[in-house]
Amino acid sequence: MADTKLTVKEIELALRNSGLWNKRNDVMLPNLSWGLLNHEADFCVITKSGYLTEVEIKRSFNDLKADFKKDVFHKDERVYKFYYCLPESIVEKSLALFKENEDKIKQLYNTDYYHDPALLIYDEHCAIKHDGGYPYRGGRKLFLEEREIVGRLMSLRYWDLQEKLNKEKKDGRIEF
Repeated sequence: MADTKLTVKEIELALRNSGLWNKRNDVMLPNLSWGLLNHEADFCVITKSGYLTEVEIKRSFNDLKADFKKDVFHKDERVYKFYYCLPESIVEKSLALFKENEDKIKQLYNTDYYHDPALLIYDEHCAIKHDGGYPYRGGRKLFLEEREIVGRLMSLRYWDLQEKLNKEKKDGRIEF
């Protein structure tokens, strides 16, 4: 059961339009699940200078709790910054959950010291705010070849989306 009425796609668009990144210079890619990182990333931003930020989108507290049960945690040397994106309704209990899972958070941030993860909090009107926490993880800059992989993945996604929209139009499910 979701703790928000928003869909993942609505949250992705809200992140893109939030003003936290430069949508004219930065590359933003939802659901990077194969081809670059060693785990699924819900939303990635690659700055013009080549640094990758990962945003893990959560729609429910149970979804967040499930993250801490996984063996593979959000860790990759190419991720420079990491944020959790949470609905405002679960922030307080999420902070307690992070503290309970202090060891995994230390692993995530590659540190011996615990600090609250960086949070992006959204409301039911798609407004997003940065609410504290420390996003730096020390990842490295992407190599040019890795940036080219992202471009290829984005191209594949674009054409897959065009085919899907065209099929839906032919089936009478959408209008252009």
